[in-house]
Amino acid sequence: MAVEHLRSTKVNNFNIGITDDGSVYGVGGFYRDVITTTETSTSINSTYRTHVLASNVIPRLIGVRGNGTTVISAYTLQLFSTATQTAYTVIASQALTASTADTRPFNIGSSGVYQSTAPRALWEIAGLATDPGGNFHVQILFTANSSAAGAIEVYVESLRVA
Repeated sequence: MAVEHLRSTKVNNFNIGITDDGSVYGVGGFYRDVITTTETSTSINSTYRTHVLASNVIPRLIGVRGNGTTVISAYTLQLFSTATQTAYTVIASQALTASTADTRPFNIGSSGVYQSTAPRALWEIAGLATDPGGNFHVQILFTANSSAAGAIEVYVESLRVA
């Protein structure tokens, strides 16, 4: 098989006009999305998009969790802007083991790359100078081949919509 470029059910539903996300109402929340990988030995450069979040959502954390079988030796966490059609890398070189333990590659509240800064909207985290509008997807880019396929849960806990 070849490199995968998959979108979660929530992302596909949004693209055809079905929304099931409360972030547009201006309150914080916990948003969970799951995507299933199938590739292993040729999965490097595969991308997996989850969530549909307004560009002005202010996350407290973005976490990634395996289902007990998924093993990704290296991945990069990105924010994909629907307005600019660009993926912005926010955390590089993370690993996901076969456990169901959380990895929190981005966590404003307690640890991580942006710990010392004030909470920021997704567009600011992506490094943009102005809000492009639209939505962001959380995207996982495999930077190495996976050794076991399976489900990956991505969750976002937001403080509020700016």
